[in-house]
Amino acid sequence: MRLPTDEEVKILDEINEKEKNGTLTPEERERLEKRLGEVVADENWPFV
Repeated sequence: MRLPTDEEVKILDEINEKEKNGTLTPEERERLEKRLGEVVADENWPFV
């Protein structure tokens, strides 16, 4: 298991902050989760 990267933490923080403020739309959540998936895939690519 690995620690999250700075970029992953940034995306997760943005999701949490927008959820807390009630400003997270379903489209925005989908966009951020897609970006998070891309970051994770980029981090893992040599090991897949």
